[in-house]
Amino acid sequence: MRAYQQVLARIEDDLRAGRLAPGGRLPAERALAERYRVARSSVREAVKVLETLGMVRAQTGSGPEAGMVLISEPGTSIGTALRWHAAAGGLAVADLVAARVLVESWSAEHAARVVAETPPAPVPAGAAFGDGGDPMPTEPASAAAARERAANLLSAMDGTVDTAEFLHLDTEFHLALAQAAGNAVVAAMLQAMRHGIESYVSAAVQALPDWPAMAARLRREHRAVFDAVQAGRGASAARLMSAHINGFYADTGSVASDGVEPSRNSDVAGNRAERTVTASSAGPIGEPMRVAGIDAGTNALRLLVADVARDADGTPTVVDEIHREQRIVRLGEGVDATGRLSTQALDRTWQVLADYVAVLRASGAVRVRMAATSALRDASNGADFLAMVSSTLGQLPEVLTGEQEARLGFYGTAAALPAQWGRLLVIDIGGGSTEWVVGPAGPAALAAPLQAVSTQIGAVRITERVLRSDPPTREERADAQRWIDAECTAALTALDLTGVEQVVAVAGTALTVGAAALGHALLDPYTLHLAEVRSDRIHSAARNLLTSTRAHRAALRYVLPGRVDVIGAGGLILSRALTAVEQRTGIRAVRLSNRDLLDGLVLSLATALP
Repeated sequence: MRAYQQVLARIEDDLRAGRLAPGGRLPAERALAERYRVARSSVREAVKVLETLGMVRAQTGSGPEAGMVLISEPGTSIGTALRWHAAAGGLAVADLVAARVLVESWSAEHAARVVAETPPAPVPAGAAFGDGGDPMPTEPASAAAARERAANLLSAMDGTVDTAEFLHLDTEFHLALAQAAGNAVVAAMLQAMRHGIESYVSAAVQALPDWPAMAARLRREHRAVFDAVQAGRGASAARLMSAHINGFYADTGSVASDGVEPSRNSDVAGNRAERTVTASSAGPIGEPMRVAGIDAGTNALRLLVADVARDADGTPTVVDEIHREQRIVRLGEGVDATGRLSTQALDRTWQVLADYVAVLRASGAVRVRMAATSALRDASNGADFLAMVSSTLGQLPEVLTGEQEARLGFYGTAAALPAQWGRLLVIDIGGGSTEWVVGPAGPAALAAPLQAVSTQIGAVRITERVLRSDPPTREERADAQRWIDAECTAALTALDLTGVEQVVAVAGTALTVGAAALGHALLDPYTLHLAEVRSDRIHSAARNLLTSTRAHRAALRYVLPGRVDVIGAGGLILSRALTAVEQRTGIRAVRLSNRDLLDGLVLSLATALP
């Protein structure tokens, strides 16, 4: 070991033992040489290494404050090393960007998790179902301070048009979110990676034809990420962060959308044009095409991005599911009573749709189909919704009829099921309506004639019109059951149930009640997909949900916050539907499915489905 390395080892030992600490000063050069019994030149060489590592800083002047001060700035030193290795070609900028996406997505998710796991205030004794008396978690003060700093940086970015200042504030904003996740190593890694690629970013930004437009977009995306963190939506925050970073580097030409670093001398606009993909470029039979479906329901706004392809016979199939997400926006709130979409509901929907547009841009989807269902069919001011979607998504949504909704939902559910399941009855309980469809399982569902009925009973509609108390009174429950039974009778009378072998219940209401019936602690749609549940267990779970208070439901981890007030009605619809089916067919069980209208929308983009 060389002499300067011995000095470094001894200083490291002193740091570990606490004899030295950041903020303090290193002993003078002569004192270190005598302490470690080395030449002063070796001490000077060791100090230069420590400066490069971001561990000491020279304090100018004279007296007790002069000399080498111990510091700890790992991000700066690691970033310098990364930048040099990138310049030398040892590290590809594209790889640094990909690593940054991983680190920042993790940071955003965990910063949101800190919020989600910290209640705003203690719950009074006895107010929460299943309270075990455990102490409430408290949020670290550093996390709250980091989020406050991030909010202040957003405001500062709103007030500047200077490119250099904006990029500096941008860097500090991303670092603040990483610090809000509470992991110092991750924060240092992020600082290092941004420092390592900042010169490439700065050069690419200078070449942009319209920096103000880019800055405005970055502000919107920053706000979307921050709002997701503040709301405790970890998965959403991670996806938005990933879309934000990938979209920025792709659009500036710093890194191509396929992850390949463009030539240092290439034209930014030219690179962007070469990467543009249009719907007309979607390939022939057998070649996957990336598409997306958006379902604007009464209660939830849902997104699915997938790669689809056609078999030799033209049958569409999902090759790979890229992204599936749902958010409760309650678009149909109050529509049953007022006949209008409220301003608040439109605003909630717009915010989520803007997030989805960021995901679509990052995913590279070449075709998108958005459909609206019951709430839009009932609203007199649907034009306001259409205008909002057009300005945000760049295209108009389709307002499906009840029959179209039923058929597309059946296609999405049945097409991927084994043909051996035979004839199916698919029940889709939404917020404003319930769809009933009879047809065959398997690929034959795409071409076979179907029977479809749409009824005006949904979890939101029943709750707002009848189940208004908390918990619902006996009279309210009886009124709701009479209404539901009448609609179930009408639907099943209109359908030919001859030969039906399986009943499949789809979408969020069915999955939530199924999770309760099967004793699941969390709502995992993929675990629940195709699970079989006895009808009597559905009846028991639905009864418990219906008679519970909203506070009790909110304490159940498988009930999403946006379903807390309406899941009692949804469970009652499912329970009474299965009772009516059993009376007519003798079937005493139901299959759950995570495939529904959203999947039908995606499949329709690869074929001529209506």
